[in-house]
This record gives sequence, C-alpha cells and structure tokens, in this order.
Amino acid sequence: MTYHLINPITHPTWNTDIAAFPQATIFHTSLWAKVLQEAYRYQPLYLTKLDNNEIIAVFPFFHIHSLLTGKRGVSIPFSDYCPPLIKHEIDEAEIHHEIARLGRSRNWRYYHVKAWQDVYRSQTPNSSYYLHTIDLSPPLAELKKKCRTNTRRNIKRANESGISIQKINSRQGIRIFYELHCATRRRHGLPPQPIDFFYTILNELIYPGFGAVSVAFYRDSPVAANMYFEFNRKALYKYGASDDEHLEFKPNDALMWAAIKEYQKRKFRELSLGKTEMDHDGLRHFKQGWGTEEIKVLDHKYSFKRDAFVCVSARQTTIPKTLTKLLPQRMLVLFGKLLYRHIG
Repeated sequence: MTYHLINPITHPTWNTDIAAFPQATIFHTSLWAKVLQEAYRYQPLYLTKLDNNEIIAVFPFFHIHSLLTGKRGVSIPFSDYCPPLIKHEIDEAEIHHEIARLGRSRNWRYYHVKAWQDVYRSQTPNSSYYLHTIDLSPPLAELKKKCRTNTRRNIKRANESGISIQKINSRQGIRIFYELHCATRRRHGLPPQPIDFFYTILNELIYPGFGAVSVAFYRDSPVAANMYFEFNRKALYKYGASDDEHLEFKPNDALMWAAIKEYQKRKFRELSLGKTEMDHDGLRHFKQGWGTEEIKVLDHKYSFKRDAFVCVSARQTTIPKTLTKLLPQRMLVLFGKLLYRHIG
C-alpha cells in the first residue's frame, strides 16, 4: 500500500471512485477542485493511499501560494467541512507523517484541515463550529412535524404573503443572487466573493447538474436566493442571501422548505445546512428550527515552524467590519476581488 499525489481534475474516474465513500461530499469531487483552480489558481494535491490500484484513503489538499499569507496547505478552501475519506482505520501518526512530508516539500508554513476530529483525536483543535443536517428519509409530513412551531408558522406566513420560488440556473440567476449576496455581506461587515467565482460555480457545478440557484420573489421582485450543491444523493445549502427590507415575509423559510420538499421527493439522503460559527446564535437558531441534527466540528492547524498543532486566531486580512458597512458597494466588491484568493 502506497501514497500517491493525484490531481482529481485529470483523473477520469475520480468522482465515481470517491462516491463509494459514505462521507464523500461535493468538496471532495473534481468539480469543486476545478472551481478552486480556475477561480483562484489553487493547486490540488490529493494525497491518496492505494491498495492494488484501489483507493482506500484520500487526504485532499490545495497548495496556496500567497504574497499576503504565504505558502500553506488547506483541506479544502471555502468548504464547510471536508473530512478525509478512509475505508480502513489508519494510524494518526502515519497520516500526519505523510502530510508533513508533503508540506515540507512545498515549503508550507502550516497545514489546515476541516472536520478531521475523527483522525486527530489527541491533537489540540484550532477552532470549532456547528454543522446541521436534515435526514430526508422520513415522509414529508413527518419532516414538517419535526420543525419548530415558529418555523412552521414562518412557512405559512411566506405562503400567505405570496412568496414564490423559482430555479434560475443561469447567468441571470447568478446576477440576481450576487446582488443580494453583496447586500447581505455588507450588512455583516464583509466584502463579497468575486462574481467570477460564482460564474465558475455555475459552469463547473450547476450546468452539469450538481447544484442549483433558487430565488424567492415577492410581487415579481427577487428578495432572497439560495445556492445548493448536490453529490451522491446528498444536498448542501452552501450560500444564502436576502433583502432585509422583505424579511417580514419569510422568504428564507420559503426557500428552505421548497428545498426540503424537492430533495425529499428526489430521494436524497440528507440536506446539510452547512457550518455555523459558534457565536452566530441567530443562524444557529434558524437551522435548529428545521429539526436538524447538530454536531460540533473541529478544525486543526499544524505549524511547521513550531512542529506542533496550534490554536491561533486567523490573521486579519480584511478591513474592519465597522468600516465596511460605510464603504460604497463598488469598493467592497473590489476588496473581495483582491483579498479572497489570499484567505482560502
């Protein structure tokens, strides 16, 4: 059994091969790898263990070379969670040894992994967050019953308000989403990701049938939009955006309920609502309202300089949030275009 570096983009059967792993997500696929390579020029380095040419373990990394943040390995940039794919138990020391050897050969300052708590059980985590998932196997009536009373009330409110949902899997859909995304990010004091990133998602994920853009309309005006990814009968709510002037009509609840109904009808196994920061109580409450299973996920960061797993705050690579809320929208878009490839 040997380790090899594989580029999933050029591996002809990659997505089929990893689909055999129950824990595989859209972030493990060649589709997401291509998005990151094309949008941000990250280099995929998937450390793969083979046994007679059969893939028995995958430790996916991207090499990021930034003038601002240096060289590092990340598993995987802009993913909500990306556990390693392992068929048989592998010793923790062996895994770290192989990754560290890769990192030293690439002059990484550190490597950063997300949702590897089942591998690095004895190591100090760098950060933690919540992950919420809806099991879609029960009948639809039971799924609705599992929702909190307030969530069911919000669904009813959206219906009575005339909120309508449309799938717009096109450049028009991306433009609608992006306008709402920019407004939402500004409210949170953050610059938006570049629109070219979302156009790349459209080309590499949505057009081939691995994602969707759903838009909520109120009186023919778009007031909220969600972006979903799909792989291996598992769906992920990846991005959401809304117009705060119309939140009283509960368009976000309408979008989520429409997604639950669709994916349950299509026999998907689960709908993940993605990651939630530990201090984001409002978002956590919204996700808990859908009868989700909540788990705590750990990230780990290994420093080659300290030769140890460390717990450090992320370097501040964006302008202060209080200032971003005052800047013109065009300025925030420019900051996003300049900064995001350095902070993946």
